[in-house]
Amino acid sequence: MHKARLGFTNVVFHQQFEGPVGYFTLANDAIKLNDSEKFELGFGEQVELAAFPAVKIGRLAVHQDLHRKGVGAALMTLLLGDILNTAGLSAARLIVVDADNDDAVLRFYEKLGFETSLWAEEMARNHTKKRAKPLTIKMHRDVFKGL
Repeated sequence: MHKARLGFTNVVFHQQFEGPVGYFTLANDAIKLNDSEKFELGFGEQVELAAFPAVKIGRLAVHQDLHRKGVGAALMTLLLGDILNTAGLSAARLIVVDADNDDAVLRFYEKLGFETSLWAEEMARNHTKKRAKPLTIKMHRDVFKGL
């Protein structure tokens, strides 16, 4: 992925842990928003875009010995810092993730300010079988949320 410039992976180490504590992969993306999502971001009718620039979390993982110890949230803080520090290179107002459709995973992202993409949820409802549970849920977060 690095050579093709489709995504860049950051491996994170800590002096008090042998080996990597986790990693995350970031890529450029875009997401469509419905009218209420545009309004919540403060865009209203002033911004006419087919899709809004975003940074996609392609992968996020924490060493299994460090689960439920705040390392995932710390990686997200580091990740957000990377995104904000590159603002002069690339414009993106949103962070998106295709979260595994697992209650614990969804709660993790929700605690960090991510919301289910209403536009993607509507599209999935219209294009999937009624009984099929989606494997992933598209979620997004405003990079300015909580600043």
